[in-house]
Amino acid sequence: MAGRDYLRIKVNEILKAENHPAVSPEQIDAIFKGIALVVTTGEKIQLQGFGTFARHLQAPRLGRNPKTGEPLQIPGKAKLHFQSNMPPFVVTEEEMAKMSKPKVPEVILPKAIPPKAAKVKSPPPVKS
Repeated sequence: MAGRDYLRIKVNEILKAENHPAVSPEQIDAIFKGIALVVTTGEKIQLQGFGTFARHLQAPRLGRNPKTGEPLQIPGKAKLHFQSNMPPFVVTEEEMAKMSKPKVPEVILPKAIPPKAAKVKSPPPVKS
């Protein structure tokens, strides 16, 4: 599940518990844009029970042109890093049994249709 979807679900659960209306995907996008704006300044953002957003700098490195094989310098860049604060997801054996046995819908086959009587062609008359 993508981070935005998970965040929207969690926020909606909290709001339902407090009798508030649900959060729209546009509102979640606005939250993530705000997070990205703050993280670009170099600050960390920690959302309790969800995770931490931070900026990590990737150092410049030496690469190769795949077509010619000649070395070239790849510039460094900043990347958005997310670390989850959630506990690991644990599946019980009972839940695993439910997941491993998919429900197969019962197939109702149509009644057998008797084949039509085959027309037998008589051989052509023999000319003498």
